[in-house]
Amino acid sequence: MENIILLTNNLFDYFINHLNAQTFFIVYLIILNVSSLFAMLWDKWMAIKKAQRISEQTLLAMGFFGGGLGGLVGMFLFRHKIRKPYFTIVYLAGIFLVVLVYYQFFASLF
Repeated sequence: MENIILLTNNLFDYFINHLNAQTFFIVYLIILNVSSLFAMLWDKWMAIKKAQRISEQTLLAMGFFGGGLGGLVGMFLFRHKIRKPYFTIVYLAGIFLVVLVYYQFFASLF
């Protein structure tokens, strides 16, 4: 167990010391969008099975805080939550927010 903790700390230190802010932001977006896509798939599966589902608030928060593209793709790919227009609105707002933040902080790199 100590080895796992030590390895985790070493990986964390490596990423903190070697990743710049832009790379960290992109990795964050990739992880959140993939998670949002799979959350839509999981929620659709649970809806079919009539089992406990992911709350709408969680799905919306994931989309707004960076996972909007993954959420939109998941909506239309799995045909889930497409009748609720506020999902599309929040996901599009999340995409707009990500683009705005990216250009605000990293526009000087172009």
